[in-house]
Amino acid sequence: MSDLPQDAGGVAAWSTPTASEAVALRRVARAAARSRRELIETATQAARSVLGAVSARCVRLDGDDPVVVFREADTAGRRLPDGDLPIDALRRSATPRVVATEAGLSVALPVMVGDRLWGALVAEIAGGRGRTEEIGAEGVAVAEVLSAALAARPRRELGDPPPDSDTVANAEEFRMRMGQEVERARRYVRDLSLVLLELNHLKSVNALRGADVGDRLLAGFSRQLARTARAGEVVGRLGGSEFGWLIPEAGIEGAQRAADRLVHRVDTLAGSQPGAVSAGVAELSGAADANDLYDQARLALTCSRLASEGSCTPYSAELAAAVAGQGVRGTIERSRTLAGLRAMARAVDAKDPFTQRHSERVASLAGRIAQRLGWTAGETRLLHQAALVHDVGKIGVPDSVLFKPGRLDEVEYELVKAHSELGAEIVSGTLTARQVAWVRGHHERWDGRGYPDGQLGEEIPEGARILALADAWDAMTSERSYRPPRTGAAAVRECHEQAGLQFWPAAVEALGALWAERRLVPPSEIGHGA
Repeated sequence: MSDLPQDAGGVAAWSTPTASEAVALRRVARAAARSRRELIETATQAARSVLGAVSARCVRLDGDDPVVVFREADTAGRRLPDGDLPIDALRRSATPRVVATEAGLSVALPVMVGDRLWGALVAEIAGGRGRTEEIGAEGVAVAEVLSAALAARPRRELGDPPPDSDTVANAEEFRMRMGQEVERARRYVRDLSLVLLELNHLKSVNALRGADVGDRLLAGFSRQLARTARAGEVVGRLGGSEFGWLIPEAGIEGAQRAADRLVHRVDTLAGSQPGAVSAGVAELSGAADANDLYDQARLALTCSRLASEGSCTPYSAELAAAVAGQGVRGTIERSRTLAGLRAMARAVDAKDPFTQRHSERVASLAGRIAQRLGWTAGETRLLHQAALVHDVGKIGVPDSVLFKPGRLDEVEYELVKAHSELGAEIVSGTLTARQVAWVRGHHERWDGRGYPDGQLGEEIPEGARILALADAWDAMTSERSYRPPRTGAAAVRECHEQAGLQFWPAAVEALGALWAERRLVPPSEIGHGA
């Protein structure tokens, strides 16, 4: 058995994702907001689908021995033999590998977390020996999306626990104990309440102050929650920044008082800020089973976050009716998915030190331009959401192209141009149709020479016109590896020169007014990480 092709030692080809591949990428992007297991399962299934493989596996490679995290069986339900995996070759070069097997081909796609080879997506393909050059490239984008999504998750979920993380139960242990406590409470007709708590600002703490500060905040909250719970109560971390607290022998009022005390106490933790924790409470007497109890507490927690961060909300039938339960559940799912998309967009920005927080700056400026143009607060919020993920499609562009210091050739430029279409595909189903159009059109030009659709003037959606200007301003005034940044004054002059050509004149006038009012600070003046 040998690596193919021999001259390259891996897969050199790259192609813009097809429509079916874009659908698979969108599924993985949505799973990024859910549990780590769901993310890995979805990515593995997507790799099998786009490669036309009979089975696929996700394998961890960051330890001494490979560990199969998840295996996707073929359609007949058979488990194929593991076969040989080019582990050493992957560890040497971290590039896609294609290996000949007795049944056909084995494709191994590296999954990177930062600069570290975390694992690989491995697919078994029947036959296919005649197309080794391109076969791996078809799944590279899936591995890239999984890499970015894993990089955006807390390090504890990737096998790097923070100090004192064992002070509370893990999600599996908590679920098991919750089932036991529900059964016991039912049998002896006793009260049981569930409190769900969420650290509201963990992602911003990680982004602005570093993952180490976020780790300490999580560890500190874990310790405080464990110390607060009394004997017989169960506390656990359910994933991300969500925790659970089971309180036997307590009705909803007693559980709410306990949760309120904890919520107010957490503001004193190092690294936290006001409104650090929100909570939702439900009691078993109004729930059908353990799953229903969790759903009720989750709905109450969501209402806490929507109403006022740092509050505690008890569940009630009246509350569920007032917020139209199914609508709120849809809102929960949408907010989780959008959070996953934002994490992926941040991961794209963070690949290059010169583009860190680019999407956040573009979102801020786009919002200010929209307000200047008379947009309502609701419309401005929609534009801000779209701007935060406007570059998520760059997950499908090879790093060698995305961060090339010199001029792009024609093929490379076409790959870059495809990111706006792929981004629209990824966010469709999560954002509104208007927002999707803004993401798709943020590289259109007023004179009709933009992409991907070559729209002219008023044909371009207004939100896309604003995004185009905000995106260009941030690029012009930011330092790049291949050029110094323009000054704010020079960038404003260039925008005015391009009004009616590249940019919408009304948006340029709004930008100029913001500059004249000293409400614009170029990124180069506040540092790369600003």
